[in-house]
Amino acid sequence: MSDFVDKKRISKKDAVILIILFLVVVFIFFPRRKTLKDGGTTAYDSCFGGIIYTVEQRHRLQDDGYYENGIVIYIAGIEVYNDSSIDYSVPAETRSSDVESLMAEIDRTVYSS
Repeated sequence: MSDFVDKKRISKKDAVILIILFLVVVFIFFPRRKTLKDGGTTAYDSCFGGIIYTVEQRHRLQDDGYYENGIVIYIAGIEVYNDSSIDYSVPAETRSSDVESLMAEIDRTVYSS
């Protein structure tokens, strides 16, 4: 009976390796939250820039003024789920004159170079 118990014991070295491996796996899969400045999209991705996975909860303002809403999931950079759509039933909000003048100034600065 004592031989069986002795064979099942884990050495301290193996225990440390298992703990470090567990912490690395938790670190890799623990999500980071990023709020994008495109109208309200929130992205959750793994460490290392979303190489393993990315989940986007989209609320993205399109060029025509309507919002794209939905959820998009990427695994290893490949889109595996896309439930986003542009809702044309809600009227587009108009931009203020301040925003329009800033956008025009940015366009002049970027495209004049």
